[in-house]
Amino acid sequence: MNIDRSFLIVPEVYYHLGLSNIVKETNWKINTFSAGLSIIYTPKYKEKVIYEKHLKEEIIDTITVEAKEIKENKIMTGRQDITNKTNKTEDTVYFVETIKRTDTLFIQPKLIAKLKYKEPEITLSINYSKTSYPVLPVVFYEKMSDKTDDYYIKLEDKNSFSIESLEKNPLVFHKDILNIIGKRLEQFPESTIQLKGYVDFDREHRDCNLALKRAEGIKDYLVNIWKIDDRRIEIKNSSDNCFPENVPSDKTDSAFAENRRVEILTSNPEILTSISCKEPVDTTVSFSDIINYDWSESTLIGLDNWELEVIQSGKLKYHDGDPVGSYKLINQKLDSSSVSDELKGNPMEAALIINDINGREATDKKKINFNKIIKENDNHIVFSILFSLADDRLSNKVKSEMKNFVEKLDSAKVIITGYSDIIGGEKKNRMLSSNRAKNSAELIRSINPKLDIISIKSYSYDKFPPGIYSYGLPSERYLARTVLIEIIK
Repeated sequence: MNIDRSFLIVPEVYYHLGLSNIVKETNWKINTFSAGLSIIYTPKYKEKVIYEKHLKEEIIDTITVEAKEIKENKIMTGRQDITNKTNKTEDTVYFVETIKRTDTLFIQPKLIAKLKYKEPEITLSINYSKTSYPVLPVVFYEKMSDKTDDYYIKLEDKNSFSIESLEKNPLVFHKDILNIIGKRLEQFPESTIQLKGYVDFDREHRDCNLALKRAEGIKDYLVNIWKIDDRRIEIKNSSDNCFPENVPSDKTDSAFAENRRVEILTSNPEILTSISCKEPVDTTVSFSDIINYDWSESTLIGLDNWELEVIQSGKLKYHDGDPVGSYKLINQKLDSSSVSDELKGNPMEAALIINDINGREATDKKKINFNKIIKENDNHIVFSILFSLADDRLSNKVKSEMKNFVEKLDSAKVIITGYSDIIGGEKKNRMLSSNRAKNSAELIRSINPKLDIISIKSYSYDKFPPGIYSYGLPSERYLARTVLIEIIK
């Protein structure tokens, strides 16, 4: 009907043949015939639109190169590789252009400041005076008494005792003889001691039971206060053997007083060894001339400048640097003031600061440690040898201690001085003192012939040995029967 044929006229013919009766039990059928025209509208089809899109993508990889030879950071653009491809969807066509390239990034490594140095040395040579005080293993008693005299220090708590804290004096050491023995038995738990009590033959009625009680009193103290196993302490007294073998010839109270005693014996020399004390006399200090600083493991390429500062006690001790960043070894000369501050606990601190051409800065700080070497020299040695009453012989214990003192000396000067007590008369004591000194000198020469004995002196009771100020007490008289050995290196 129209040009685009959206309207159409369509002829129609219909015929209907009746097969069933309209009324039941009556043969009545109806057939129909019809004809006509139909107008049909069909909308015109609209053509679908396809869209186009053009896309561009870049794929860039980067390779990073880090090396100390690189002076500044930079990027180098790589060659481009271009590809095209088309992708379609229901209503769109995509035209894709892909650009690929690999760039190279050159960067400097982290700026590193690393300072190293060779540890300088300080040598302290300390010269000591060493004095050895003899241990007198004897306890003296009042007449007819088995009680340990108040002259001797008796503790309630052993933990309060220290040999090192005692005054350096032979009489003070003797007052603490029971505690010294207790401490050493504690230190050497395998050691044993023997106690032998004595009485004054004439004035204590030959009472050996009294001698036994004196020894038992000392044992009780060591067991109860120092907790020493009683099986380690043997009492060697018997009912008929409580009189000293070597008694004074004088019939004076002083002479008789020395018989009233308990002797302490042992097979372990450590229990009765001398007490040694050291005191510094002077100290010499020597030290390295320079400190060598090395910073070669720092960043060296592309530097603009560097500097080294050394600070001690808040003061600048040393400074060096280069305004153009050239590398060099650094040598700091040491002086006595720097070493003195170091010994006072004020160390030097060094700081290396480097700057590169890109404006970066790095710092490394180091506390300067000194290698301290301490040399202890016993340049002056003094020790005493004790002798029995009216005896000038050297005991095995004395010989052993003397060997320890002089055997390893390379060279030294020796002064020997003999002393005596007041019992026995001036002439006899002077002879005893002289013989004791001569016998000691002969022993020293036999042990170490290299030693130079420059003086041998002897005194009767006209001069006290060091630390003794009277002959009133038995302990003072015992300690006065001595030879003093002085070694000067």
